[in-house]
Amino acid sequence: YSVGLGVSKNFGFSNVAMSVSYAEKKWSLAAAVNFSLGYTGSRGLNITSRQRSTMGMADIHIYEDVDADGVFNEGVDKPIPDVGITLNSQVVENKQSDKNGKLGLDELSVFGPAIVAVGLGQVSDGFLVPMYPKIQMWPRPGNALLVNYPLTEAGEISGYIRMELPPV
Repeated sequence: YSVGLGVSKNFGFSNVAMSVSYAEKKWSLAAAVNFSLGYTGSRGLNITSRQRSTMGMADIHIYEDVDADGVFNEGVDKPIPDVGITLNSQVVENKQSDKNGKLGLDELSVFGPAIVAVGLGQVSDGFLVPMYPKIQMWPRPGNALLVNYPLTEAGEISGYIRMELPPV
């Protein structure tokens, strides 16, 4: 006969498992620690308990493209913090761009395109609109895509309204 007992716990950054068993008048004890490492330029080294080798990642840079050239230019263009996004038409909960306009997405499916969009209600400045309504990307396993998402001013109208009333 044989008897065994095992326990495991997910700590978010790793899975830890331990087991003990008895068989043929011998005891055995086993321990395991499982984790995945990932590296992206903007977030550095990431450690997680989820398997990363079959999932994709993306680093999205959201910024005001002051010169409207579609490229982030340090000192000219401005990062936009606190912007939320949609991924495949679903709002991404609890994810907003940081003070540098960067937002990281993990665990993207690699079996089809990922479509990212910034909605008008997700930007605090009502005059800023995305240069592209949606950006389509194809995540690849273990690879972090770097995606620029420029916003530009929609335009504004200024002027005076003058109304003359007849004399009384």
